[in-house]
Amino acid sequence: MAELNYNISTIKSSYVSDFNIDFFNIKTRIKEIFNEDTAYILLKESNEVSVGLYKNKDFIFKNEVLQNKDLFIDMRIFNNEKELYIWKSKYDFKNRIRIDNEGKEYDFYDEELLLWGNKIKNDGIFMELEEEKIKKYYIPINENVTNNNEGKLVVRNYIRCSREDGMAIIEDFRLLDIKL
Repeated sequence: MAELNYNISTIKSSYVSDFNIDFFNIKTRIKEIFNEDTAYILLKESNEVSVGLYKNKDFIFKNEVLQNKDLFIDMRIFNNEKELYIWKSKYDFKNRIRIDNEGKEYDFYDEELLLWGNKIKNDGIFMELEEEKIKKYYIPINENVTNNNEGKLVVRNYIRCSREDGMAIIEDFRLLDIKL
């Protein structure tokens, strides 16, 4: 059996969730939260998953996105300090903001999830990844290209103790970084 070794640490973190947002104001909301900061964008639409970058108050994607609100599923905009998560509810759009280094204390651990695909092309803006079982996809380069061939998605898991039985449970998670 594989042994998992995670370093549990403590961090202050706050979140506000479940308030409505208009689809056509998504980009405005991102600019309010991230302002001058750089952040990755993971967008799921019913016909595509896209990874982009918010940089210099602009959005960088390889292909056209956010053209049809009926295709929208959810979106995570994230960097090392915060994440804005937007999802489609039954008839409207909701969002949650999680910001580290403020708020109440949480135990947490970070984990790296392997991204499918081998790095095949770097055009200076996007890294193209390809795997025979999935189609090609593109990840924006944010000064994070290494010599190894593994891409990783870094996830932060926030832990709390269950009131019922005292067991540790993951209360929330957020995306933290992408390593190429």
